[in-house]
Amino acid sequence: MEQRVEIKGIQWQNLEKPDNGELAAFIRATELLPIDAEFIMHDHQRPEVAIRSDYILTLVHIPVFDKKLRVTSGAPLYFVVKENTIYTLQYQHIVTLQKIIQEFEKNADIHRELFSDSALSLALYLISLLNSSSFRKVTRLAKHIEIAEDAVFHGNERKMVEEVGILTRDVLDFRRIIRPQITLFSLASLDDFPDDIRAQWARISGQLNQMWELLQALHDSTKELRNTNDSMLQYKENELLRLLSFYSIIAIPILMLANPYSSGDPEARSVFWGALGILLLLLGLIFLRAKRRRVL
Repeated sequence: MEQRVEIKGIQWQNLEKPDNGELAAFIRATELLPIDAEFIMHDHQRPEVAIRSDYILTLVHIPVFDKKLRVTSGAPLYFVVKENTIYTLQYQHIVTLQKIIQEFEKNADIHRELFSDSALSLALYLISLLNSSSFRKVTRLAKHIEIAEDAVFHGNERKMVEEVGILTRDVLDFRRIIRPQITLFSLASLDDFPDDIRAQWARISGQLNQMWELLQALHDSTKELRNTNDSMLQYKENELLRLLSFYSIIAIPILMLANPYSSGDPEARSVFWGALGILLLLLGLIFLRAKRRRVL
């Protein structure tokens, strides 16, 4: 599927999930070198920037969350900046990018003053918008971790074992996506570019570093939360085992002494049933104590 947007005389063409024919047409339109044409045809795990004589090729990864699997993955997004045209290529659907395209189509005037009259400036502005969206996702992840923390300290340790594991994996997935891009936007040399381009590049670098610091904090939080949850769960299991052991120490001798009275005259059977009733009452008291102390 191909989409086109024009703003400030700059053409933006986005191609999503192309077939072989559409991908070939994309390569012809961008006039990529063979090495770059081969590059965009593969699923690369690390972002890159290639500055050529007549175009700039950039690969970034956008965090995409699968609600069904509850997994965050990095969706590759290729930018080809050439004169007054931006080409973007995506092999999987990126909701955030589609929202940006729709917003540009409806409210382009809102964004006009936020980038200069060059395709590269617009491309960097788009990357900045995508980073802002990713930052909001990380902020929501932080809120989910806070909710999980409250649940752990309100006696839901067993229920939170899986939830804490999922949150930990989500933080690790985000870190794996963001970290290579920090290096990319820190090392790329833009000495020959205008000041406004270097300023936008530095802003993107700042966004990624800020996101990384938050992810570092969330990583430490989930690690401590997992350890705390495991410790509290272990304590409850030990406490429950202690109560059951205490009950067994009392119940087994009483049952052994009362067993001979289980048959015979009614008076003897009453002794047996009385002992059994005491054991049931004791078991009920232990159960109430365990519930009160949130062991169960």
